[in-house]
Amino acid sequence: MKVIVVGAGRVGRRVAEHLSKRYDVTVVDIRGELIEELQYFLDVLTVEGDATLPETLEGAGVEEADYIIATTNNDNVNIIVCSLAKTLSNPKTIARVKNMDYLHVWGRGREALGVDLMVCAAPLVARSIMNVVDHRS
Repeated sequence: MKVIVVGAGRVGRRVAEHLSKRYDVTVVDIRGELIEELQYFLDVLTVEGDATLPETLEGAGVEEADYIIATTNNDNVNIIVCSLAKTLSNPKTIARVKNMDYLHVWGRGREALGVDLMVCAAPLVARSIMNVVDHRS
């Protein structure tokens, strides 16, 4: 199974670390220093770039991805990444959000905004995403 994690911060790194033990993981982040650090510590592929751009997601292998997990600190970026991924391919998408308004809108019609699963509450985000991916594969 191929998983693309967008965001190499605390949450993204933890998700990538856990999932890379069982799956092919690619991490995308705009911050080169975080990408470089991940290359040394985790068994993951990395792509430096803006995941809200089609060419970046294509470079990360969105066409072959089973999951896109957007974990950045920016709700808008995470939702755009998921929506774009659905447009370019058809992976399962998971977006981390902090604003409960997005979660309420998403809850009205699952898969709203191009997101298959929205996860809220910062301390539980990494654990929730890992559990979902582990149980669906």
